This record gives sequence, C-alpha cells and structure tokens, in this order.
Amino acid sequence: MIYNHLALEPLLIERLKSAVPEFRDVIGMADLAAMQESSQVTPAAHVIYQGDTLPSGNSAGQGSTQMVVQTWWVVVAVRSARDTRGGSGAREEAGTLLGGVIQALSGWNPGNGFQPLQRVNTIKPGFNAGFGYFPLAFETRFVTNGVKK
Repeated sequence: MIYNHLALEPLLIERLKSAVPEFRDVIGMADLAAMQESSQVTPAAHVIYQGDTLPSGNSAGQGSTQMVVQTWWVVVAVRSARDTRGGSGAREEAGTLLGGVIQALSGWNPGNGFQPLQRVNTIKPGFNAGFGYFPLAFETRFVTNGVKK
C-alpha cells in the first residue's frame, strides 16, 4: 500500500462541496500566491496545505512511529462590487460562508487514521479590488510509520 501524506486534501474538498453548496468551486491550491483574481470564481473555498509539526517527545520505535500535527487552511474567496475600498460587501458575503466552513470542519473526523479537526489561529483576511480572502485554519493529528526493524 502506498502512503499518501497529503490524503486529507481530497477529503476536505469533498466535505466542503457537500456541506457548503453555496461555493461555486472548492479546490486545492499550492499557496495563497496561486490564486489569480482575473480567473477567480467566487464564492470559492481554497484548500491549502500549511505543513506539519512534530510534537516533542512523541516518537516510539526510535523514530519509526511518530505523531504528526498537520495544518490546512481553507481560504474563503468572495467578490463584491459594493464598498470595494472598505470591504464591507465582501465581509457581508463571507460571513455565512465562514460559518458554513466552521460548522462543516470543526470537530469533523475524516477517518482514515486522522483525528477530528480542530480550528487554530491563522492570518488576517485580505482585500483587493472587491475581492476578500478569509482564511480559516484547521489541524489534525495522525501517526506516521517509517522503517520497521
């Protein structure tokens, strides 16, 4: 069996598609810079891998088995022509979508060895020319297995 360290991405995408049907698109992205406003479909959710942390003192089997904490962002992208400078139109549109993402993912157990997702701190929202980008961050834990002796 081939081990897929990023197996959570398609699970997150499918969960958001089914739980928040207001999104016109739910896609995986490499990073925030990959989102191009000229071709941006809104409202959308962008799922972005943010890396792993390895809590200290959690290894067993001399490092062959370790607990991993993996962080994923879900960036809600909206666009509103109303109040493009102040962003109030984008914030108004994003509010219920953010609530839908939080309800869909907070405490959700994706199975496949992952622990339930927990919401964690992230960066501030960003605004540009009527677009609003609202990041939420979620963590899960799972065990990785390396070489068996």
